[in-house]
Amino acid sequence: MNKRLPAIVLAILLVAVLPSCSNRISRDPLGTGSSITPDAIDSMYAEFIDSEKKDSEYQADSDTETEYPYGLDGQHTVYWYGDLPIYHTNADCIFVKTADNAESSTLAEALEKGRTELCHECEELDKLK
Repeated sequence: MNKRLPAIVLAILLVAVLPSCSNRISRDPLGTGSSITPDAIDSMYAEFIDSEKKDSEYQADSDTETEYPYGLDGQHTVYWYGDLPIYHTNADCIFVKTADNAESSTLAEALEKGRTELCHECEELDKLK
């Protein structure tokens, strides 16, 4: 057996297979059945920008129509303390009264800051259910 045979076989395979792979990749690199051309890239970019605009318009619309929990108004004053996700609707809540670092804001601001759970004590005090 010739010692060069494996190298020759490898060279033949590379010459025969590699060009067909590179042609396929250059014609359809994503395997989508469509060619990547400058016009196709411009079209994809335009679709992306359009979808981003729609997303931002949706977010702007949803901000103006926010439904707050328990029928409360976004301007309702709430209280919180520490890094807990809990907000309080009643200044007479035992937890608010005993907190050293209680802060207040509107409900809308509290929700934006991640205060998303109503205190169970306040729920009972204000009869919110």
